[in-house]
Amino acid sequence: MKLKNLSLLVIATCVSSSVLACDLTVSTSTTLQNLPSASGIVNHDNHILAVGDDSSQLFTLNDKFEVMSESPIAHYKTGKDGRIVKKVKPDFESMDVQRVNGKPAYVILGSGSKKQVREKGFVIAQDNSFKIERDLAPLYEKLHQVGHFTEKQEINIEGLASSKDKVFIFNRGNSGPNMLFEVDKTAFENYITGKQDNIDKIEAYLVKLPAIDGIESGLSGATYDEATKTLYLTSSVEATGGAYQDGEILGSFVAELPLSQLANGKTIDLTKDAMPVEHDGKKVITKVESIAITSHEGNITKGVLASDNDNGTSQFFDFKIKES
Repeated sequence: MKLKNLSLLVIATCVSSSVLACDLTVSTSTTLQNLPSASGIVNHDNHILAVGDDSSQLFTLNDKFEVMSESPIAHYKTGKDGRIVKKVKPDFESMDVQRVNGKPAYVILGSGSKKQVREKGFVIAQDNSFKIERDLAPLYEKLHQVGHFTEKQEINIEGLASSKDKVFIFNRGNSGPNMLFEVDKTAFENYITGKQDNIDKIEAYLVKLPAIDGIESGLSGATYDEATKTLYLTSSVEATGGAYQDGEILGSFVAELPLSQLANGKTIDLTKDAMPVEHDGKKVITKVESIAITSHEGNITKGVLASDNDNGTSQFFDFKIKES
């Protein structure tokens, strides 16, 4: 998928841990009324695939962010507005493309922020040759233990990404810590397809993120780029609310995390590296939920951001990051 010409909206700067300076430029947004609450996106076969946290559909978009098609993930009770009723919504917050059973497939995870209802995952083959529904409760219980959550803290999975041999799962720190969990890719495939009941080895990394008005941002999305061997992360800030309730939106960030920075037991500090989404020096009030990389041109990485602003619509932005 090639990025459209950018209508400049946002320019933010970071100095990454690799000592490279980087500038983030983001386009004006495109709002979709027919795609509710975008929360997970991937770039695959020159299209953007998207899920919403209260939608039962998997959407395919073109490079103008127009919905080309949609297909059902599963059946859920919906309200008059077509959105899944909150008490039963699966809260699809993360998605990744992985090879499963030898075929490219979309792996979609519920957030886990509500027992049973939000502890479901789905694997849908790109060619629709199979669809797998998987109970994620055992995995989320293991993440809770490995992350040293307290009894009152809750899992809230909002990001999923994968490299050639690892899968990365991201917990949003609004009712627990911001965490990155790293698991073996084969073990994850065996678990998500039901071939094994648990994942024995999971590495956990505490993630520190910048704050707005004294409130630390929470991890909200992720993708992996093989060309740069880098994880690209999004985070956002809500003034109130926890893993279950929404809060007032205060702003969002984009950050780069090279895999070389991951080391056992190391805390990942992105407080200085994360780039704020701003306009004329003022933060843009949007809750960025997911990120996808679309292309590279020299020292410029291009991609797409998706936002869920809790009103039943979705916003999409083109972006580029220039390294210097």
